[in-house]
Amino acid sequence: MLGVIPVATTRVPKKWGTALYSLGIFFLMFCFQKTYQSGIFFIDYRYTYPNIAIVFLLAVVFTAAYYLRYRDLVTVGRVTHYMSVAVVISYIIYRWLFRDWVLNHFEYITDDYHFIFCAVCLMAVLVTAGVARLSVKTGSIGFNDFYTHFVKGAVWLFVLCFLFLFFLNRSQGEMEYRDANLIPFRGELNVLFHLGDSLMADFHLVGNIVFFGLFGLLVASCVRSHKIIIGWALPVAVSIMLEIYQYLSCHGDPDIDDVIANTLGAILGVAAYQIVSKYLLSKERDAV
Repeated sequence: MLGVIPVATTRVPKKWGTALYSLGIFFLMFCFQKTYQSGIFFIDYRYTYPNIAIVFLLAVVFTAAYYLRYRDLVTVGRVTHYMSVAVVISYIIYRWLFRDWVLNHFEYITDDYHFIFCAVCLMAVLVTAGVARLSVKTGSIGFNDFYTHFVKGAVWLFVLCFLFLFFLNRSQGEMEYRDANLIPFRGELNVLFHLGDSLMADFHLVGNIVFFGLFGLLVASCVRSHKIIIGWALPVAVSIMLEIYQYLSCHGDPDIDDVIANTLGAILGVAAYQIVSKYLLSKERDAV
């Protein structure tokens, strides 16, 4: 009707929406740690896999809600990038200044596995952005820019995760040494597949697959040529060197089954990059 002044609806301004989304992503990345009898972070260690599912689903919900409200994937990528950097800084501060105090005041709490939740959160954001890209038939919605920021943020987390989980914990003797297993499917994978009640005890195998999946995805995203070969070969070579290092230094758990799980992760990561490149990045380039 002419002459009627439109009434402003109660909508959350974009800057506040972005701030809430940033806090949500940081919260999922940093706070969903592996805990037990500490009573701090939600659910104890017996429910680790539901924790992973919760992180994934909440990251999907947060990202989908933000995109549907603002139709902006570029900001989603920037949030992923900057919150990853924030997690890196926060973890370094926590590890070197507050970790001993936390360990002394609570019966049991460990912070190592929250990097798995970081990876799961990143993958959830990537999946949600991919669905948004596929849902738009024509035109650009900023997926290429989103993916550039996504990779930058993931690299920060990956490097820190590698240094702490695969080097410092072992070199500092924080991991108990076990005899090397050189027979495929006779080590951790044997326990995983044949003892149903040991699934939680072998949780780190799932973490290895997720970690090296992200490794393969990032390598394929960063190199300019031979993406598939390098994206698979480099993580596998690193995995083999890590097992050799554990054996020679007598720190950690050298196991050929770890190499198998890591190789599977690298293959899945390269496959994920192929899907992203073929159906998402190339589609947006064609639409521009």
